[in-house]
Amino acid sequence: MRCRIPASAVFVLAGLTVIPSCDNSVKPDEENDGINETIYINSFESDADTSGWWGYGIGGFLNNAPQGGGERSLLISGGCIAPHAVYELNSLKEDSYLILRFWGKLIVGQGGYMSFGVGGESSQSTGISITDNTWTAYHLPDTLFCPANQRPVLDFMCGGFVPGTMSIDLIEVVRIR
Repeated sequence: MRCRIPASAVFVLAGLTVIPSCDNSVKPDEENDGINETIYINSFESDADTSGWWGYGIGGFLNNAPQGGGERSLLISGGCIAPHAVYELNSLKEDSYLILRFWGKLIVGQGGYMSFGVGGESSQSTGISITDNTWTAYHLPDTLFCPANQRPVLDFMCGGFVPGTMSIDLIEVVRIR
């Protein structure tokens, strides 16, 4: 006895083999065929590098930076009054998946937090805690989807009821292509 497979089943099975994965998460260390685009990078080597940054906790510069980060880093101190340090990137012209990497160092207090989100009406965000008192490379664990005409926002918090201080450097926002 022969087993016959209907032609419609063959087309369905063939179609399933070409459906792309819906997993949009990309690890920051992956090259992704070399077509990623850096849309923001900052190492805070000059006073002009804080142009556009705002918040109640921007404390100037620390004459200390991670290896490869130049001579200075941005000092952020905070307590109950927030936001501590915020930077809004320009709006993006097309839907984009973004990753964020930076170096951070806790100086005083229990820890800091970095939130990477989308401005406007969207509540999409991802974040990471900054808890190490030595320079540490941080890579947000998730990609951030930023719809067209929205602004990605970097938001650093340090302290709360107990004041805290941290330093950040070598911030890089990359569009995944």
